[in-house]
Amino acid sequence: MSCLMATRSSLEKHFGIELDHCQPLSFLIYREGYSFGRHTDTAREPEAPLMFRERRVSVSVFLNGEGGESDPDTYSGGSLTFYGSPTQQRHIKFPEISLTGEEGLLIGFRSDWPHAVQRIHRGARYSIVTWFV
Repeated sequence: MSCLMATRSSLEKHFGIELDHCQPLSFLIYREGYSFGRHTDTAREPEAPLMFRERRVSVSVFLNGEGGESDPDTYSGGSLTFYGSPTQQRHIKFPEISLTGEEGLLIGFRSDWPHAVQRIHRGARYSIVTWFV
């Protein structure tokens, strides 16, 4: 947790916001055939749980990466895909951006940015995620 907290000042500077703390870590395993459809990590509805409403920056750390069939510690598929911009106007089409996982890669993004994890074709994708508030 302290390693992730060390990223806080860089994230604050990059996003131009003040962050307080991060929520508990989640360890995610996406096995062959799994995916996670388009979503955001935050909620604006007043009736949504506070833990979702207060999220400002999402952080994902890849524990393994994409690779070939000969490497059993890797997976194929499972790209982290971002859709447009959280502030985009709906009538403007922005390109999708897909990120190929690499072991040890840390990515931070606005929690209101629509994203998905594409279907895993082989192996298992391991990651740690948390959210700064």
